[in-house]
Amino acid sequence: MVNITLNDTLYFRTEFLGGENNTENYDLAFYHTFNQENKSVFGLQKSNFTFKDTKWVINPDDNFDNKLVYDNKTKTYDISPFLITSNDQRIEFFGQMRDTISKDLTFKFDNVNLASIVPKIDSISVKGIMNGSLNYKQLNRVIKPTANFTIADFNLNNSELGNLKVAIEGKNSIRDFGVNIILERNNIVNFSAIGDLDFTSKKPTMDVLLEFEEFKLDPFSPLGQDVFTNIRGFAYGNAHLTGLLNNPTMEGELFLDQAGLFLPYLNVDYDFEGTSVVSMKNQTFTFEDVQLKDKIFRTRGKLTGTISHSNFETWRLNLDLSTKNLLVLNTVEKENSVYYGTGFLEGYANLYGPTDKLVINVVGRTKKGTYLTIPVSDVKTAESSQLIRFVNKNNPEDNEETRRKYISEKLKGLSLNFNIDVTKDAVVEMVLDKSTGSFLRGSGTGNIQIALDTKDKFEMYGDFIVDNGVYNFKYGGFINKPFIVKRGGSISWSGDPLTADINIEAVHRVSANPRSLLENITSSRKIPIDLVTRFSGELFNTQREFDIEIPNASSTVASELAFRLNSDNLNNKTVQFISLLISGSFYNESDLSVNSNTALYGTGFDILSNAFDNIFNQGNNRFKLRPEYTVGERGKVDNLNIEDQLAIGLDYQLNDRIIINGKVGVPMGNSSQTNIIGEVNVEFLLNEEGTLRSSIFNRQNEIQYSEEEEGYTQGIGLSYQIDFDNSKELLQKLGLRKKKVIVPVIKPLDTIEKIDRIIDFKNKNKRNE
Repeated sequence: MVNITLNDTLYFRTEFLGGENNTENYDLAFYHTFNQENKSVFGLQKSNFTFKDTKWVINPDDNFDNKLVYDNKTKTYDISPFLITSNDQRIEFFGQMRDTISKDLTFKFDNVNLASIVPKIDSISVKGIMNGSLNYKQLNRVIKPTANFTIADFNLNNSELGNLKVAIEGKNSIRDFGVNIILERNNIVNFSAIGDLDFTSKKPTMDVLLEFEEFKLDPFSPLGQDVFTNIRGFAYGNAHLTGLLNNPTMEGELFLDQAGLFLPYLNVDYDFEGTSVVSMKNQTFTFEDVQLKDKIFRTRGKLTGTISHSNFETWRLNLDLSTKNLLVLNTVEKENSVYYGTGFLEGYANLYGPTDKLVINVVGRTKKGTYLTIPVSDVKTAESSQLIRFVNKNNPEDNEETRRKYISEKLKGLSLNFNIDVTKDAVVEMVLDKSTGSFLRGSGTGNIQIALDTKDKFEMYGDFIVDNGVYNFKYGGFINKPFIVKRGGSISWSGDPLTADINIEAVHRVSANPRSLLENITSSRKIPIDLVTRFSGELFNTQREFDIEIPNASSTVASELAFRLNSDNLNNKTVQFISLLISGSFYNESDLSVNSNTALYGTGFDILSNAFDNIFNQGNNRFKLRPEYTVGERGKVDNLNIEDQLAIGLDYQLNDRIIINGKVGVPMGNSSQTNIIGEVNVEFLLNEEGTLRSSIFNRQNEIQYSEEEEGYTQGIGLSYQIDFDNSKELLQKLGLRKKKVIVPVIKPLDTIEKIDRIIDFKNKNKRNE
């Protein structure tokens, strides 16, 4: 502070910083003197200050009008207009106070930006242009404070609400007011509040009637914290608020139209179909019957329950959701994804607790379209991954603290408990090697229980039994071999999701001539060979075992080939496995050129075949074509030569019950081009589950004993397939033993067992609604 006296006038100046982070700057210049009537004059010279990033100027004309004059004889204070401006914004303060007899003080606002004068409030931001006045009048014991102002283009939490008009009048008191607030948009009154506010006691009270007409709900999105956002829609109806100002009792009913909300953690956006009814009582909003519909796939569910508050600060949910088919997950891959994909659920969910510590319980079963991806490869290969951290063993305490902070930040107080029956409609994919694109994908059945929270809890229990799937082996950008996953494989969790036990077999079928290994075989063509990969051990530390099997071969061929592969050391089987996988032929030490040429031709055609498949067979087309090129073998001995074969494979699903597959091709090389090779298999699904099937087939013989002719086998077949865990279950499914019927005990609806009855497992013989 600096002061100086000049001609009986004291000038003083002060500069200081304010605000939480010292972002407010004040530079004020004052003076004090006595006028000709010997009245004391206190005034402000041209000064400035910065508030909320807005620079304001006091007394911009630097005149002597911005002053307070005190008459000691009459005890009167005369306040000439103190003018404060910022561009075209003007705030004036003027009036007169005469001892305790009378007061008349006025604040006048012209074109004042509301955002520049309203202090910051958590979860609330306001904007608009304010015009109007605040006035305080007193004459003896009669007090009349009033406020009349309008806010054009009123904006609350970045939502344009219209024009706000506020009229407040004191009831002979500065602590008891009558209020009349009106919000207009497009010449329609969207909101009104008429009633009384009483500040006479330590705990202010209110008695206000609220009316809503097409009132926008999106300003309330910040109340959902990070659990639900993008609250939207319009409200109609009325409510009566009484009691404490900060925690009033509510009575009334609202009708929501075009409403909805977004759940960021699940990346799902729901619309409220039709008109939803919300009743209000005490401090609770009750959702009577809200029909949810997701915005992408149009699946539906029913929402009921309550949202309550305490002092409008702590919000608490108790919501129930039931559905026959609803989108509950729609996330994409991110750097730290534990899992991602699309999930559809039939079942029940409950959301309860405060919004910053919300608990979500889900019980249900997966529906068609569910596709979940687990990025296994990132766990082992990406040291920068924030999902699994590769830590320094010398600082275990720091490592654990870092991991706990990360998980806590990601879930932000959210606890999730899933009890899911996985059905064949769901597809689970594990990315085994992200750099090459190798993955293990399949569908099956099982029950999975998952629990997550912010206290470093991530547990999984249950079993997943594979029904069908594929292990897509890719390497080096040019090897792409699909392995068909055998039915009956399993993944089991017993707590730690990273130590799940996996037991899966996958088969890739090739065609090879066994004559290069078996001297007493005189076959002139190739037979099917199955390359088997067995996955076992922990999910993220999987052991892989390779094996070679011969299906549909004569006992002589199968036994002798198995003897030759298993009689030598394990390296021999591995070498033969790799040779068959890459080149489609057994490894022949006596002629390396056979192996290298076959590998080169076979790999080259794999690249072309994959390109063809990616271009023409995308999506869920019922009709698919694929080129097939079977590489022959060219040895030094003429009778070992096998010509290449070029064929076009066909997969055609005629309808839901008839499947056709086969191929047509010709030999390539010196053989007669008229020897057309043709195979076809027509499969009929005789029941809806697909367990009873019949087939008609025509296929080329596995072993040709004459090079002059192509042998074929025709036939029909009937198969029935059932799953069972023990002999008792087998007899029950065959109808040879009656299944014991257990009569369920009916329990009250308010018990937790109601979850199980909400899931409606439909009879597949009846048409779905």
